[in-house]
Amino acid sequence: MSSTPVLHHTPNERWMPPNHEPDRIWSKPHVDILSDAHRPGCDTSTSVYDHANRQWYQLNLTDEEVRGEEDWKIETVRKHITEYYDLHGEPPPWNCIDVMSRKDGRVVPTSFETRPYEQIARSIGGVEFSYGEKGNNLFPTTSFDLVRQKRHIKWGSDRCVWDGLDCVLKRVDLSYSLEVMEKEIKVRTELLYRAVWEMHDDAADDDMFEQRFSLAPILAVVYRDISGGTDADNRRVMMGILMPYCGVDLQMLAGGWKYGMLGQNCSQDDNEEEEVCPPPPRPWPTLPASITKDHFEKLVRGAWEMSRAGVGLGDICDENVVLTPDESRLIFVDVGMVVHGYKGDEYALGETMLWAMDRVSWEDQREIERVREAARLLQSEGDYEGALKKLEK
Repeated sequence: MSSTPVLHHTPNERWMPPNHEPDRIWSKPHVDILSDAHRPGCDTSTSVYDHANRQWYQLNLTDEEVRGEEDWKIETVRKHITEYYDLHGEPPPWNCIDVMSRKDGRVVPTSFETRPYEQIARSIGGVEFSYGEKGNNLFPTTSFDLVRQKRHIKWGSDRCVWDGLDCVLKRVDLSYSLEVMEKEIKVRTELLYRAVWEMHDDAADDDMFEQRFSLAPILAVVYRDISGGTDADNRRVMMGILMPYCGVDLQMLAGGWKYGMLGQNCSQDDNEEEEVCPPPPRPWPTLPASITKDHFEKLVRGAWEMSRAGVGLGDICDENVVLTPDESRLIFVDVGMVVHGYKGDEYALGETMLWAMDRVSWEDQREIERVREAARLLQSEGDYEGALKKLEK
């Protein structure tokens, strides 16, 4: 049996993301600017994405003074979306905000219009792939319309209900997401093949991912609603992957982004002259007392098992490690693309553990020091086995 999933690439075909998803639960808008362009009839046209509600907008300006003021643009779009929802109890039907001028800090007048969705949203594609067309796919497939009650967790991830299960939909929002999804599928497929065929593990199932690899499993690969085209068309449009809801990530448990790893270290490259964000003044929020040394031992063991299987995670950090709902273990939920400056899984895991040790409230300082010693060993030598010996004491 092949050790790689069946992924068929179809270049240069593009498709539009869903518009006004039914059964979606409203969230406070989280607005990001994707691009600026000069268009006829306005000074600047800004492409804006509310990724909390998965909606695209366009902000058109004729006031040159605000051309480069990104914070002002974000707040303007967020304000109008929120005001409409608060008044009507539903997302706005319009997708364009036209701002004519500013006077004394006020925007006057502002008008709204609805343009064809294809003119506003950013299309997805360039590299599409299908999974399991020959019938030997390891993961089930389902259609987007069967994923219900979607609500925002973070960029690219929605909590949802599928087949009666509490799930997370990791979705394709932009074209680059396709590469991420491909790696998510390939890594778990590789682990399954190795467990079943090379390590003779007959119990290779969803529990194996969590218990052995400390990794969230894939429940299903999600395609476009089958009513949206032919069966063949829909297999070429992958909307995302479904995983079980595995809990809250360490960053949120520690108080949010400003207390997280990236919030306190904006510069990931020592050679780049970027501002390093100082941490907020102490005292900092602490991680839940239910997190113990044993949690980190299991996490390190899972990463070691993946390393022994020849698989790397590629994006280990506080945001991608969660505490399971029963608080019994920490698991990885993201198999990310390796970004510039990433120093390897061992180093990143050690860095995450050191960050966590500054935020635990354990009474036994010896336990904290054991985790720190294990973390430093991972960073300096990439030694999983040695790190586990430190944690097993």
